[in-house]
Amino acid sequence: MTLARRALYVILPVVLVSNLLVACAVYWLQASMIEDSERTRFTTRMERLADAFVDEVEFTRNLVFSMLAGETVQDFVREENPEFQVTGLGVKVQDGIRFLSGAANRFVSFAIVAPDGSVAYYFENSEDPFAEMRPEQVVIARRLLESPNASSDEYVPNDGAGLVVHSQLIDRRTFEPPLASQREFSYVIQSAVKPKDFAALRAALEADYGSAVSLGPQSPSTVADAAFARDVAHDLTLRGDFPAAHVAVSLLRLKGILASGSVVLSLLSVGLLIFLIKRTVTGPIALLDREVKEVIDGAREELSATERTGEVGRLSINIKAMHDETLRAFRNVQQMTWTDPLTGIANRPRFNVVGQEWMEATNAGRGVFSLLFIDLDNFKGVNDVFGHAAGDAVLKTFANRAADLAASWGARQVEAIPARLAGDEFAFLVRGDSEVAIRLASDILELFVGGLQAGRKTYPVSVSVGVATAPKHADAFDELISCADLAMYRAKAAGRGRHAVFEQSPRALLEAS
Repeated sequence: MTLARRALYVILPVVLVSNLLVACAVYWLQASMIEDSERTRFTTRMERLADAFVDEVEFTRNLVFSMLAGETVQDFVREENPEFQVTGLGVKVQDGIRFLSGAANRFVSFAIVAPDGSVAYYFENSEDPFAEMRPEQVVIARRLLESPNASSDEYVPNDGAGLVVHSQLIDRRTFEPPLASQREFSYVIQSAVKPKDFAALRAALEADYGSAVSLGPQSPSTVADAAFARDVAHDLTLRGDFPAAHVAVSLLRLKGILASGSVVLSLLSVGLLIFLIKRTVTGPIALLDREVKEVIDGAREELSATERTGEVGRLSINIKAMHDETLRAFRNVQQMTWTDPLTGIANRPRFNVVGQEWMEATNAGRGVFSLLFIDLDNFKGVNDVFGHAAGDAVLKTFANRAADLAASWGARQVEAIPARLAGDEFAFLVRGDSEVAIRLASDILELFVGGLQAGRKTYPVSVSVGVATAPKHADAFDELISCADLAMYRAKAAGRGRHAVFEQSPRALLEAS
């Protein structure tokens, strides 16, 4: 047995076990990050769903309030002549409802229920001119007449989007909540709306996570066990459970990447070590409704401020305030979810989301893009010699310069996005082919000529850059990362401080090995 073969038998199990242990540690850390990220994304979507429902509840409440504030409903309730109620005052009620409902295609109903539980008036802006009040709405109104409450908010899950129903009990003389002794002479004013936006968000969330979202009265123990639970109205709770199976797919993919990466890295490491041993020892990452619709459609983010007064003005202000608060919360959550806390550039989850979107566009025939996998050479030496504070300063400085570099490329109409993946590993996504990526790689390498200056010191670090292009080298994003990663290791093996373009697919490398 030759000395080289003996070295192989000794080095291979040690390197393989070491890389597997590192892969297990990386898996443990990444698994927790992936689960936290997915749970945060689930909670954010549930919050948006809850906000959409609350918006519908507020709309029905404001509609009832606005109609009661006018004189038409009051005149209708006081009028003794049933014929005049319908022909004279009923038309005015309809006009008021159409005006306050905003969009013409939005389903809104309005009803007045008499003290005896009979429907005194009903109107809905649907295509059916002979529509009648739904039995579920009648039951809600009669239940309010018999209960000690003065109002109620309920959700009726019928066909389509269901109905959000607000009912208000009023004294026919004062048009205020009645005293206990006057409840038998009180009317119920009821409005209902189909929550299309809520239904669409709910359907999308349930489809993505394969888990049902419940809406209704919940017991304290049931709510406490839920991954997400929020009261959206009195005695009405939105609840959703985060399915563990949703994370299992991502974790399985991570296992595959780490396992294959460990094997490939081990083989490359062993090959390099054997090569070095042979060489040295034995040989050689609208107005209001129009604007709201534009916000919903994604054409704009913010609503314009209004100077109008009255009920509509207040409604506009309230909707803007709710939207602004929701937008602020969303941006805060998005910023925390998608930004690396140390460097301030995109983190690995954000990098994966953008990369997957670009890959889908590329596979659909909309352009090409490249991925640059970047690893800082001699970073461990900087940490060991100058301390972790110096290492953090090096990472921040490189991230800032990478962001500036992306901005300068953006000014030249070439989109480039830097990201920190983990430790001293960074990446760039750039719109363009391998030639564009090589020019970007050259700009990155120029940042390290003579070392990297961070603060008042210059540190002896360089970078190795691996370049891979889609769809030339891969048609799946995970595979593209592996390609760029392999190219980066080839750059390191060639002497570091340089770039290398991927030449062979990971699948082919595994088959060859």
